[in-house]
Amino acid sequence: MFFLTLIGSVLNLKEKLFISWVGLRGAVPIVLATYPFLQNIEHASMIFNTVFLVVLISLLMQGMSLPWMARFLGVEEPSLETTASTDVMPASPLFYHAMRQLYVSESAEVIGKSLAELDLPSEFLIVLIDRQGKSLKPTGSTLFQANDLLLIYCDHKELFETLSKRFGA
Repeated sequence: MFFLTLIGSVLNLKEKLFISWVGLRGAVPIVLATYPFLQNIEHASMIFNTVFLVVLISLLMQGMSLPWMARFLGVEEPSLETTASTDVMPASPLFYHAMRQLYVSESAEVIGKSLAELDLPSEFLIVLIDRQGKSLKPTGSTLFQANDLLLIYCDHKELFETLSKRFGA
C-alpha cells in the first residue's frame, strides 16, 4: 500500500521497496485502540493492550531486519570509516553542494601543521574538527592530527578534490 504512494517519485525501485518495508507503523493503530475507552466499551483495556503488544512486537521485528533489508536491496549507505570523504548533503544536478566531510589520513602532509600554515584559499573553509569524538572550532593555531574528521565548506568541486589530497584523501 505504501509503495503505491511512491509512484511518480524520483526514487528507484529498490529505494521504494525499502521505504515500503519501513513504512509508517505504530502511532495510528495505538491511537485507534484508544477509541474503545472513549465509548466505554467493555474490555477496552484488553483491546488496547493487545494492539499495543502487536505493534510493539511488529516494530521490534521489523526494526531488527532493517540493516539486513538495506544490504539485500543495495541501498545501504557506506560507513564513514570506509570512505575518505563523503557528502553531507546529496549531490544535486543544479549545483555542487558545499558541505563535505574529510578524514585526515595518517600519512597526510598537514599533520602537525597549523591551519594558518596551510594557507588555504577562502573558498575552502574548515568549519569544524571532530577529534576523537570531541568537536573543535578551528583557529589559525589549530594543529591537525591523524584521523581528524573535518567538516568543510567548499562549493568548488575541483578545488575540494585538489586540496583534499593534502589531507590524504
